[in-house]
Amino acid sequence: MQFTLIRDMTDDHAHTLNPFDWTHHQCSQKLWGGDVIEPILDKKESILEEAEELTNGERQKTYGNPKDNFGNIATAWKWWLNAKYGCDVTIEPEDVAMMMTLLKVAREANLQKRDNIVDGAGYFNTYSMCLED
Repeated sequence: MQFTLIRDMTDDHAHTLNPFDWTHHQCSQKLWGGDVIEPILDKKESILEEAEELTNGERQKTYGNPKDNFGNIATAWKWWLNAKYGCDVTIEPEDVAMMMTLLKVAREANLQKRDNIVDGAGYFNTYSMCLED
């Protein structure tokens, strides 16, 4: 099992942990004066399997084909950037997928969570789906 260490924001010291030294119960407890260990692989399916299931199942049913949905988002972002900054930029559906991936990377840099990794993998998958269509 792999674990992520969520840093205690009260100090500047990073802590290392061998995940095999701790049980699941111990890792859900606070350690080192406020640090918390969160299981990344707490499910039976892998991160990539979960991302694949979401992007080709539940979320595709909810939001439709990524290229179409991200095309709508690209149009809205382009309008916003033009209205706010007066710049005329081209934003393609695959750009939306990549920028959403970067959003998840930025969130992961702040707080390590399985959701960030799964969604990041899912956005990479939608990126490839936008290029294929």
